[in-house]
Amino acid sequence: MASLLHQAVEHAQAGRRDEARRLLQEYLQSSPDNEVAWLWLASVAADQAEYQRALREVLRVNPANQQARALLDQFQQQYGSRPPAPPVAMPAPETYAPPPPRPVSYEGLTTGAPGQDPYRQYAPPSPLPYSQYAPLGQPLTPSEVQRVQVEHVERKRRGLFGCGLPGCSGCLGCSGCWGSCLLALVVMIVVPVLLVAVLVLAVPQAQPVIDVAASFLPGETGRKTVVLSDGSHDVSLTVPRSWYVADADNDKWRFARDVLNETLKFDDEQRTWQDFESASPYFTLVEVNPVVLTGAYSNGKGAPILLTVNFAQPTGGDFSCSAVRAQQSQSTIYEYAGGLCGYRSDVTPSGTLGPIFRDITAPTQWTRITFVTPITGQEALQWTMELPADLLDHYRDDLQALIESVEIRKL
Repeated sequence: MASLLHQAVEHAQAGRRDEARRLLQEYLQSSPDNEVAWLWLASVAADQAEYQRALREVLRVNPANQQARALLDQFQQQYGSRPPAPPVAMPAPETYAPPPPRPVSYEGLTTGAPGQDPYRQYAPPSPLPYSQYAPLGQPLTPSEVQRVQVEHVERKRRGLFGCGLPGCSGCLGCSGCWGSCLLALVVMIVVPVLLVAVLVLAVPQAQPVIDVAASFLPGETGRKTVVLSDGSHDVSLTVPRSWYVADADNDKWRFARDVLNETLKFDDEQRTWQDFESASPYFTLVEVNPVVLTGAYSNGKGAPILLTVNFAQPTGGDFSCSAVRAQQSQSTIYEYAGGLCGYRSDVTPSGTLGPIFRDITAPTQWTRITFVTPITGQEALQWTMELPADLLDHYRDDLQALIESVEIRKL
């Protein structure tokens, strides 16, 4: 059952709320006294009724859980006491027979063992306050699916945008002041969007400005499809919007390159972003998002992030799925059309690097990701990506989508 909880947590962390809820409910059928699981269920609850019931179950298991008690008190102060959601129907006993009572080890935490603190090594996220949920009995809208952990702080009156004026208790999370909140919305969202749109209309090659902003959006919204061609093959793949083919003939790449040359200089004064430019049949895709490059997602360590492929040097071998699974048992296997398979392997060499960007710390560890995508049953393209090891988690979903999306068509 620990593995079932583990799967549920992975789905919740990846934003797959419905699947996480289903697995958590299944897990709790046979482990109804697992405080951690109830807290996770509260964090992905479908509505207020399920949210309230999950918090009550936490307090049933552990009456001393102050986090659950505070959130439940907030809910009841706002809405009064509401009946909990009906329990999920128990599956057939022969399908989910409960295990014998014993402590269960889960990622270094033993739940159910006397004296063990269930938050010491594996704390679930804080369930959101009641105000973040849809009205009782109504399902969440798509815009509410993406949840974030929040720290509950006392809201103070603000002087910005008129909030804090007599009779107003503020905006941006406080009540009242609708006029000032609308003004805040216009200033912070509408005006920047209009300015960017004007910039792109006036300077069409400034598209990277929009792409960099869009790359922060979740899922497919933050990605785009790129097509590479060497005259013999067309290859399409899905990449983050802020990745560009380093092609000197591409005016959008030149715009991004020139901005980076001015704002993100290399420690070696002889080196520029033009050094990454390539020509068919060798292609290089470069991350141009300065927030990522300067280390915002890699503990302050910055470096170029590159994906390269050489169409002129395909890899030979047997790329039928049976052969790939037998020969690459230690690698991650990917299935493609026609019964063909590719694979991925990651290597993190030891050793450190000298400075790369001026005034920015270089990564202490690099990771080299190699993946192979089949062209035919006897040859494949080999792709190589190099990035700071601290960025692996940031690009995890993007890399999965990229490798699965590769399509190769012979001309």
